[in-house]
Amino acid sequence: MALVKYQNRNLLENERLSVTPDVAELLFTTDDKKLYVGDGTTLGGILISDNAFITEDMTLNVPADYADINEALDFLSAFRIKDNATVTIQVADGTYEYSTEIFIDHPDAKSLQIIGNPVYHNQCIIWNSTSDFVFRVNRGQLGLISGFFISGVNPQSSDNPSPTVYRRGLGVHSGSVVKAGNIEISKCYCGVEVAYNSEFVVDNLGIKDCVGSGILVNINSMFYISQSCNIASNADGVYIGANSSFFADESGPTPQNAMLIQYNRISGLTCINNGFASLNYANLLYNQGPYTLYTANDGFIQANGTTY
Repeated sequence: MALVKYQNRNLLENERLSVTPDVAELLFTTDDKKLYVGDGTTLGGILISDNAFITEDMTLNVPADYADINEALDFLSAFRIKDNATVTIQVADGTYEYSTEIFIDHPDAKSLQIIGNPVYHNQCIIWNSTSDFVFRVNRGQLGLISGFFISGVNPQSSDNPSPTVYRRGLGVHSGSVVKAGNIEISKCYCGVEVAYNSEFVVDNLGIKDCVGSGILVNINSMFYISQSCNIASNADGVYIGANSSFFADESGPTPQNAMLIQYNRISGLTCINNGFASLNYANLLYNQGPYTLYTANDGFIQANGTTY
């Protein structure tokens, strides 16, 4: 099969007739959300559909093709993704400031990947000191998010997060399911909040310097860390409530270095209101508050091979 290279152009409708898109180049009108394809001769392109389908793998490059992730998501909002196609929003290394949340609610987001630098995540920085969320997934699935350092303040400053602004680095809400690879979150009120019948599965996770909880899992939700974590210097490292569950499970060659929950100011791990937590080969070290492990109101913590 011949390789197909997609090209994309975004314009307002009143600008569309000023260009002639190349053969196979897609032209998307951002105001009325219609898709046109070029044949190299037709001014403004040929209308494909008001509700087109993506049926082959596609990569949207930020900032080469789209100024930011939200612009790429806006482009995708006019399409459905089917036939096992995967759309990747590939973000180049750099520091990106956002003033509005990155909100993911595409009906086919299970076929969407948002990728920065999965190996050196701290070379792809997303920060937002304005919104209640930096990233938020609502009422859907996200195939993968990986390779980002996410901050609630300018990471190049010495600023600390506001104790009065409930900013979350990543929110997973309302029946959402999210898979993550390698991410780190710093200086928010809450690092990751998973709530309202949602699930979050992550390979490698770092959360530090949050005013509230590093991880909050609440209201019939589940959080699973499969490889490693370092949850450090937050108020509560991990907070589990309301019929929710948390798993930190690593028993590989060096498990003692895999799961670290340390230097948190109130508790390392709190589990309340029928919450459940399972720790395998974790280290809960030097938590500075009154509790390393705390349970109440039928909360239950199971710790195997764990030091605290």
